Amino acid sequence: MTGDVKGSIHLFRAKSFIKTVKAHQDCINCIEQSSDARLFVLGKNPYIKIFDSVNLELLDQIKIPCLSMCSKILRADLNIVLGFSGLNCVVYDYKRECEVIKCETKGGARPIAFS
Repeated sequence: MTGDVKGSIHLFRAKSFIKTVKAHQDCINCIEQSSDARLFVLGKNPYIKIFDSVNLELLDQIKIPCLSMCSKILRADLNIVLGFSGLNCVVYDYKRECEVIKCETKGGARPIAFS
């Protein structure tokens, strides 16, 4: 599975191309597969789009209300996403719908990795 700067995801199996789907309007920031074969795709917007990883059908989309951009997801099964809002970096639990951590970054040096 790959994502590109135009917002599409591409499915490959055994080194062969299978399918392309437009997932977001902008660059794909993160792709994470859950243990139940769902694919979580984050772009430069506040949505997590969830696809079936076998045929790339859209199953659901979750809008994260406090974010302007989703950046990374910490294991899809844990429901935790890293994103940004204004000058703040936010770690958000999308199942419980609450901020876990919020810290000011002053708009520069935004973290792109977390664990």
